[in-house]
Amino acid sequence: MRQLRTYFDRRSIRYQLFRLVLVVTSTALAIAMIGGALLEWHKQQQHVSQSLTTIAQAAGVAASAAIVFHDNTAAGEALRMLVAHQEIEAAAVYLPEGYRLASYGDENRLPDSFNRLREHLPDFGLFLPSTTLFQPIQFDDATIGHIYIRASLRDYRSNFLLQGALMAGAGLLGLMLAMGLGLRFLARIVKPVKELADTSRQVREEKNFSRRATPPTSVAHLDEIGELVVNFNAMLAEIEQRERELAIYQNSLETMVFERTAALNSANRELLAAKESAEAATVTKSRFLAAASHDLRQPIQAINLFKDALNNTALNEEQQRISDYLSLSAQSLGELLNALLDISKLDAGAIQATPQVIDVHDLLSHIDAEFAPLASARSLRFKYYYPPGELAFFTDPKLLQSLLRNLIGNALKYTGQGGILVAIRRRGAQAIMQVWDTGMGIAPEHLQTIFDEYFQVANPERDKTKGLGLGLAIARRQAKLLATEIVCHSRPGKGTVFEFRLPLASQAQKAEHGQADQEITRVADASGLVGRRIAVIDNDFMVAKAIQLSLESLGMHVKSYGSAEEALADSTIASADVYISDFRLPGASGVELLDAIQQLVKKPIRAVMLTGENSPGWADLAQTARWPVLFKPVDLPTLIATIEAQDAVPAGAGRQPNAPDNAADKQSGPPVAV
Repeated sequence: MRQLRTYFDRRSIRYQLFRLVLVVTSTALAIAMIGGALLEWHKQQQHVSQSLTTIAQAAGVAASAAIVFHDNTAAGEALRMLVAHQEIEAAAVYLPEGYRLASYGDENRLPDSFNRLREHLPDFGLFLPSTTLFQPIQFDDATIGHIYIRASLRDYRSNFLLQGALMAGAGLLGLMLAMGLGLRFLARIVKPVKELADTSRQVREEKNFSRRATPPTSVAHLDEIGELVVNFNAMLAEIEQRERELAIYQNSLETMVFERTAALNSANRELLAAKESAEAATVTKSRFLAAASHDLRQPIQAINLFKDALNNTALNEEQQRISDYLSLSAQSLGELLNALLDISKLDAGAIQATPQVIDVHDLLSHIDAEFAPLASARSLRFKYYYPPGELAFFTDPKLLQSLLRNLIGNALKYTGQGGILVAIRRRGAQAIMQVWDTGMGIAPEHLQTIFDEYFQVANPERDKTKGLGLGLAIARRQAKLLATEIVCHSRPGKGTVFEFRLPLASQAQKAEHGQADQEITRVADASGLVGRRIAVIDNDFMVAKAIQLSLESLGMHVKSYGSAEEALADSTIASADVYISDFRLPGASGVELLDAIQQLVKKPIRAVMLTGENSPGWADLAQTARWPVLFKPVDLPTLIATIEAQDAVPAGAGRQPNAPDNAADKQSGPPVAV
């Protein structure tokens, strides 16, 4: 039994082939037997019908005279001829009007009523005990009566079952013969295949390529299986030869590898030293940028909040216009600071584009308000053009504005007369943005090198007042982040055009942007904070004063403190509704101050922390702080929205959604420094 289980192992090809042969053979024999049974069934059915029909016709002819003369005695004599047919159980002859003239056999098996009889032929069924026949008796094409016969099917059924048993026996014998031949055929296929499998497994386990499978012993065995064995042995011989050659090569390479390894170790030590030096320089640069970020954001913070406070006072038309220009200039200054601080991250991949819908009219209006006065001061025309109708880009607004400032600033720098044109041309689902100037132009040999760091066409003496030569290098990196490329065309003495392609916003993107604008407007409404007491803690007097004036202009009661010690010394500090604290305070951090106030009031407090830092460590702070952290500069609507959002968020819930994702300035709306 164990050998049989091994012989028919389910993992063996023998089992698969045997199952295939068994299924195919069994299916074929089953189909043949079913077909034979159906044929025999039909044959028996025809035999029953023909036999009983013939008997009925003979009895009807014999009884026709008795029927005509209504002689029941003669009719009974005619029916007694049916005694020669043992299968007949009962029979009767009926007159046309339905009267039974004579009967034969068991009268209990005759029908009770003539009216319910219909002409029909006999049927054959495996489970039917008997069958009936009812047909007319005709004489000279006229129906003179009817004959009814009931016959037993026992003999017919026995004959059918006998034929079926013979067919089943023949089928079983055929199946056994087929399986015997199949097993013999399987042995012819499986044996060499199994030997190939065993040989290949031994070669793999022992790494011995000198092993060979048994080749065919005669030409008769040189079929596909035999050819497979021959080719397998040839492959092993070739691998064995290559192994010997590789061993020779390996011996010769060991010395070379040793020498190369020594050289690589020396180079790796040098690279490691260079890497450590570069990392130290990177750390130093990051510290410098973090310090510069904090120190430069503070005055911008104050400028913007003073501007917000000014806007909430009564201004005449000229003062309002100046205030608007001040707002745009302060906004540009803040964005420029952000861009300069992010330049060092461009090559490191730390800045990622965040596309959103940008209205072209708003974009060009901001650009015009920023650069038109500069162009006018140099007696230059500043124009912009874009196709009529609603037009919007889908790209990163900060990167795009910084890119345009670099290109337009470069055009202003090298244009002595004429003007500058910013144009947008639609091209299907994209638009081409162009910056034209009528300046000195660029020689063809410099059209590529102008994008290199520190390269300036007309500044060989490296005059720092003419810039550092980084604008176009930065612009090229920004364009790459926007998934586009800057192309330059120029004619010396005539002017230059820089152009790049941007995707246009789809209708769905425009609709989503419109809903977002409505939400920002709703959240920025300060009516929910009117009359509330606000405590501002910042060691920079200008920033604290700017926040105080801005919030007081919206109807809030604000009290400012210059340090954590001063705030905690005030007995009314616990009565404030909201606390706005800078993170870097003399003597204690903003987190420590807010913790102390929360312990003092013995309940969660609503608070916002402000910081000008942007190093990676400060990004981690924003992710884990118990109160929202906003990175300067932040606009006033965002500050108000962050405070109001805490009505639905319990203290200790972590960073709020409006905090920046990477310690960069990602607040929505124009950056008015706080």
